[in-house]
Amino acid sequence: MPQQLPLFRPRTDASFDNFVVIDANATAVHALRQWLLQTNGYVFYLFGSKGCGRSHLLQAACRDSAAIYLPMQELKTQNPQAVCEGLEHAEIVCIDDVDVILTDLAWCEQLFHLCNRLLAAQRKLLVSASSAAATAPCVLPDLQSRLSWGGSFKLLPLDDDGLARALKIRARERGFDLDGEVIAYILARYSRNMEALLALLHELDRHSLAEHKRITIPFVRRFIDAVDASGET
Repeated sequence: MPQQLPLFRPRTDASFDNFVVIDANATAVHALRQWLLQTNGYVFYLFGSKGCGRSHLLQAACRDSAAIYLPMQELKTQNPQAVCEGLEHAEIVCIDDVDVILTDLAWCEQLFHLCNRLLAAQRKLLVSASSAAATAPCVLPDLQSRLSWGGSFKLLPLDDDGLARALKIRARERGFDLDGEVIAYILARYSRNMEALLALLHELDRHSLAEHKRITIPFVRRFIDAVDASGET
């Protein structure tokens, strides 16, 4: 494997167990888990808006297999040939946010060649993007065709109940319970993006430990007000 690849590792806290599946996403998540169990399958393509859980699922897939995770937001300025070299030896290649490089011909050509090598080696390609493969603004039609081979599965963002369940799960993983009224307050006052909510939960946990205080509504209010005042959200 190219030496730079170990630098691109998925989050260790992302798993299928802590991914909250709402009814609208049940089919896509079930299909993905079945696909991961297959010995073949080639391409699986997930799409949806930011914060819907695409990255979480790609990172969860990496926990249970010999997979390579490629976050294209971070890699888009790198040499595409150097990044893609040798990836066909991985059991699964997970390309996150592929749409950020689909207007770059050099990247598209290297991904097209990678697709062909993966197909020849009977390896799998798991892809995420903000739009379906057939409608993504790709400058290389052959690559767009390859990405469309497995069909596109849409993910929807979590609803209020799903966000609340996710926060409860993540709080318990950190070793504390988050009261339902506290969660309702957070959802009413803070960003509804799951990534931002997890970052907030991390900071609340860190500050509560440092100050030896429980995470209550007044505690959360003080922290959110301080964040708002600093302009960080």
